[in-house]
Amino acid sequence: LEPSGQLRDGLRVPKQPIVFYIDPSFPTEYRPFVQEGVEVWQRAFAAAGWYQAVRAEQLPKDADVEDLRYPTIRWDTSHSAPLGRGQLVADPRTGEILGASIIISMHLLQHYREEDLPYLGRRVAGESTAADFAESMISSALRRPSRRPGDAAAGPGPGDDEEGDGSNFSLHMSAQNTLMRTSLLAGGMILPSEKTPLRMLGQSIKFTAMHEVGHVLGLRHNFKSSSVTPLDKLADPAWVREHGLVGSVMDYPGLNLPRGPAPADWYYYPPGLGPSDLISISYGYVPEDAKAREIARQAAKSGHVFGTDEDARSSDAGDPMVQDWDLSSDPLLWARDRVELIQLLWQKLPERVLFDNEPYGELTDVLMGLVYQYASTVDIALRYVGGQFQTRDHVGDPDGRPPFSMVPKVRQQEALDFLNSYVFSATALAFPAD
Repeated sequence: LEPSGQLRDGLRVPKQPIVFYIDPSFPTEYRPFVQEGVEVWQRAFAAAGWYQAVRAEQLPKDADVEDLRYPTIRWDTSHSAPLGRGQLVADPRTGEILGASIIISMHLLQHYREEDLPYLGRRVAGESTAADFAESMISSALRRPSRRPGDAAAGPGPGDDEEGDGSNFSLHMSAQNTLMRTSLLAGGMILPSEKTPLRMLGQSIKFTAMHEVGHVLGLRHNFKSSSVTPLDKLADPAWVREHGLVGSVMDYPGLNLPRGPAPADWYYYPPGLGPSDLISISYGYVPEDAKAREIARQAAKSGHVFGTDEDARSSDAGDPMVQDWDLSSDPLLWARDRVELIQLLWQKLPERVLFDNEPYGELTDVLMGLVYQYASTVDIALRYVGGQFQTRDHVGDPDGRPPFSMVPKVRQQEALDFLNSYVFSATALAFPAD
């Protein structure tokens, strides 16, 4: 970004804002959610002193989608595309981002519609189902990679492919979306023959767009950011609207499900940026070096947390606050609530999922999606046992903390009790006999 010399509302007006072009292949009904996911970053650039520095537009009719001068957001319909991917081309001498490409796949909606057949049509012969993936889904939730920090493959950099980072992103999203739809069915909010409401699909599309734009702007994953949100605030839509569901949209957040029917303004996925997004963009895009150094010293302030791929997935990762697919400042308590909710849901599955003239295999598909979510959720407790909290604060930072501190013994015992109850107990997976 270069300043034009003009000011608007006390902010620098850029000579040329960062514009992402939405390819015409993107379905019309989903484009508003993509545009929102792009332009929500204006708030972060305002924190860095820039006026409306990023926006989304439709790709001009005479433009080539492969033209480097047009950073594009494309709709991918290929068979094995990742759900989302943000890639960039940067000048190695200056760091200037010269071009970018963001892909959002139709599979994002297919995962939502895995059991929502009236929307996408019947499955064709040979097409995989959730049940086909059951073994790999469950094993991936309980398997930890053997990489260590510093390894060449320890984690992706900005813009790396979401599928290639060891997170099984697609499988998790598929299971989460099965969980969302099942909760709607169980609560009687929709019938098996009805579509998942567009408003809920739009939240997922917007979040994916926000996340991938963040990669293109230079940000890495931040799997610690969910820890800044108090557990009791997850059920407060007004609070979430103002503060965000997580501290950074660069997280992989767990699905925010209500207890009982959801209010009309409920947020299943993050609606906007968090404090870690604001400080990261402020540091990266403020023009003055001295100001950037000043911003960096605020990293220990409330809400400014960071834990990335190697912190979450290396063989010696031990911070229970740095995990993907969790929520809140108390992931262990959130996990307990989630597994109890799943246990209630699978008791209601036959009456809510099976309907006239449908194969019984539909029940299997939904059940295996819930089992995968169950396995992923109980996995959260493991890191508490023998775990330690980690920070990257520097000496003298305001509110700075020591680099390591042990998880209190009482919390370790709570985690072990959780595992005994929800994993090792003979009644942990008490499916209905039929």
